[in-house]
Amino acid sequence: MEFGGFALSCLTIGILFGRLFWGWLADKIKSSKVVLALCGITMGLMTIALAQVTLDFPEACVLGIAFVLGFCSNGWAGVFFAQVAANSPANKVSEATGGADFFMFMGAIFISMGFGFLATYLNKDFQLPFYIMSAATILTGFLLFFLKGTKVKDESGTPVPQHRRDKEEQ
Repeated sequence: MEFGGFALSCLTIGILFGRLFWGWLADKIKSSKVVLALCGITMGLMTIALAQVTLDFPEACVLGIAFVLGFCSNGWAGVFFAQVAANSPANKVSEATGGADFFMFMGAIFISMGFGFLATYLNKDFQLPFYIMSAATILTGFLLFFLKGTKVKDESGTPVPQHRRDKEEQ
């Protein structure tokens, strides 16, 4: 039981460093979408690695997987909420971020329930549920690379992000 708590601590430390790193990277490369895609793909790969863990697996590897999983699985949230806020109308930022947060937590609830259902009825050793969840995460990460941002045109016909247009209207 002690090792499980230590692994969870490593995951939590990964979240802390992930928030800093992913925010820095998004600012550096000027693309939240690419950062979120990289997070999704890495998170999916780490979940596949977690599915391989057995009782005789080296503890250092388990801690490394936990750290990187935390780094990606919750480190992305700051970049995500910044993107939601940046693309929401100026007078609706709190509603947009609150709405996104609601759906994010609903996803966490229903994905956990789905994982439990799959583990109970399809595969008792948890590998298949991990693979299914990993596939969905990796696929979503790859889809982000092809997703086009929403832009509106200003008076000159130049595309501008929604949040910039709202600021100019004030």
